[in-house]
Amino acid sequence: SMAEMQNELVMMQQLSGHPNIVTVKEFFTEDADGRATSGVAQHAKDREDPEDRAHPESGIVHVVMELLEGQELVTAIEEHGLYDESDARIVMGKMLDAIAFMHARGVVHRDLKLENLVLAKPDDLSSVTLVDFGLAKALMARERAENVCGTLAYVAPEALVAGQYGQGVDVWALGVAMHALLTGAWPFDDEDEDELMDSIIACELDFDGPDACETFSWISPDAKDLLTGLLNPNPKHRLTAAQALEHGWFTRQKNNRTDKIH
Repeated sequence: SMAEMQNELVMMQQLSGHPNIVTVKEFFTEDADGRATSGVAQHAKDREDPEDRAHPESGIVHVVMELLEGQELVTAIEEHGLYDESDARIVMGKMLDAIAFMHARGVVHRDLKLENLVLAKPDDLSSVTLVDFGLAKALMARERAENVCGTLAYVAPEALVAGQYGQGVDVWALGVAMHALLTGAWPFDDEDEDELMDSIIACELDFDGPDACETFSWISPDAKDLLTGLLNPNPKHRLTAAQALEHGWFTRQKNNRTDKIH
């Protein structure tokens, strides 16, 4: 409904304070008669008109967002080829910080993926910006969602098994993104959806075993250790976004390993 969309935009405005989350400058709602109302200063329910309640689906919303002049991150990777580990660290640091910022405000994104990241400045990885809040909701950690949402390759096991969408689903999705940024491959990959779900739920990841040797031979031990913290199948044992930022891969403090931080 229009009211829900306005609430979502108000929420996005509140998150706009983070440098790596796209800024919503202003939004206007236009009703069926063409009357425009600015949505920048007031909360959506304060602006609700009795006529709007009678026709909740009517009207158009115009959103003014910051101009992102760079390319989508996926396009940048395609143009550049696989980045090295220090570049992946820049992207992951910015995104974990943005997600920690969201989670501190009670918001879970639920649809994080590399396709939702755009560079504000061309070829500048530090300007990576999170866009597209189509599925983001102000969710309490234990709230359940009825349907599996998000792209399946990024969906956490607890979401598949029990429909649970706590803050951990965002951390898991960033773990999948980190794996893809470092190796050019998905941690779980199968063309058959049922097989893919089974492999995510089984979560048999081994970054040091003989099968992983070729893929991970040039990846640092710190990066592999952080991946085990982000891609832990049990959300209670998974690092939070804020904890992940304390990891030695970012801080260079060798003792800051996943088991210690958790």
